[in-house]
Amino acid sequence: MDRTGPEKHLTDAELLDLAAPASGEPEPLPRHLSTCEPCSRALQEWRSAMREVAREDVAELERRTPEEWRAASDATMAAIRAAKPRRTTSRRVVRWAVGIAAAALVVALAMPFRRAPTPAATAGAAAAGTSDMAFTSEADRADDALLRDAEYLAQGGDDHADIALEESL
Repeated sequence: MDRTGPEKHLTDAELLDLAAPASGEPEPLPRHLSTCEPCSRALQEWRSAMREVAREDVAELERRTPEEWRAASDATMAAIRAAKPRRTTSRRVVRWAVGIAAAALVVALAMPFRRAPTPAATAGAAAAGTSDMAFTSEADRADDALLRDAEYLAQGGDDHADIALEESL
């Protein structure tokens, strides 16, 4: 907004912003106004016009009778009562919940159609060397076997150890 050349003047939008700042607090004036008489005069005209408009609005409000104020108040309250409260938040939550439930139902219904490999197919693949473990190293296969044994024991396997423990008692 700071203009330095004599032919560059403040625009109407810039003058309006200075005459009626958005924050309600006067803003510092640009240096251009101290050197440019036409812009300074235009700002004074804008301010004068703003004061005149404000006076007209106040005069119109002061001319209202108590009955007009009461009628305006009643009309406002009737509009507030007639307005239905928005329930978009609860509707949005319900829509999400229904969508999630539908997706879960589709997954649950599709699960029986998923084919699990049969023991014969797994044995055949292992014999052919095309199992998932075919491309792993010997150490990885040993680790996998150890993990399977640990899971078996964690689930209560190894019935022989229980029998040996009972016999020793």
